[in-house]
Amino acid sequence: MKSLSYSTIKGLVFVVLMSLIVTIALSERTSADAVIAEAALEHLIGRDRANDCDCLESNTKLKGVENKNLQMSLLKRLGNTKANYYDVRSGDTLDSIIQGQLDNSPVHKDILRQAIVLANPHAFRRNNPHWLYANRQIKLPEEADIHRAVFKRSALQNEVVNRATKKSDWVRYP
Repeated sequence: MKSLSYSTIKGLVFVVLMSLIVTIALSERTSADAVIAEAALEHLIGRDRANDCDCLESNTKLKGVENKNLQMSLLKRLGNTKANYYDVRSGDTLDSIIQGQLDNSPVHKDILRQAIVLANPHAFRRNNPHWLYANRQIKLPEEADIHRAVFKRSALQNEVVNRATKKSDWVRYP
C-alpha cells in the first residue's frame, strides 16, 4: 500500500473544507431566497397581511435574516409599483430599461424581462426579449403582469379551453 504525500493530503483537506463552506453559504442563501419568494407570491396573489400582524413569522429561523422586516420591506416596494410607460429609443436594450426604470424592484430580473415581453408583444419581434423595436411605447410590468409571467394556466383551465375549441363537442342541428 502506497502512502499519500503531504501535499496530496493537504489538497484533499482544502477541497473538503471549501465544499463545507460552500454548502453552508448556499443553504443560507436559499433560505433567504425562499422567504423573499414566499412574500412576493403572497403579495402577487393578494394575500397581503397587515403591518401590525405577527403572522408573517416563518416557521424556520434563519441566521442573520429578520423574516418579518425583510418581508415587510419587500411588500412595501412591490406595492409602490404603478403602471408606467417607457418610450423605447434606438439603442435601448431591455436589460438597460430594467436597470434604469425598475432597478429597485425586488422581483428577479429574468421574471421582469418575461413580464415585460408578455405585456408588450407589439414591441418585440417573435416575443424575443433581445429583439426590441425602437420608437415603441412599452408598459412596465404591474402586479398582474408579473403574476402572469410567474404562474401559468392550470391544467383545468387548459382543459376548459380545449373543450370549447373541439368541433366534436359542438351541438349540431339537422
